[in-house]
Amino acid sequence: MPLVTRVLLISPNGGYIFLFMNLLVNRRFQQLIQRVLKDVYKPAFVQFYPSLYMPMYISGCFTGIVIDCGYSKTEVIAVVAR
Repeated sequence: MPLVTRVLLISPNGGYIFLFMNLLVNRRFQQLIQRVLKDVYKPAFVQFYPSLYMPMYISGCFTGIVIDCGYSKTEVIAVVAR
């Protein structure tokens, strides 16, 4: 039984997969992950978002500025709802 099905008790077949990744992740790596997920789980679609979008959506806001202060770097991203 696949890990996703065992741990989450769901099967993502035909569903949606949202991946929140760092802004600096290599595009070829994203394409590889997308291809593997589509081959294994056959979702309706796989969508990538910058990881800094997640705090906005969790808080229920769709427009704002997210500032991530890390140990060695600080990232700022403006999130604007269309």
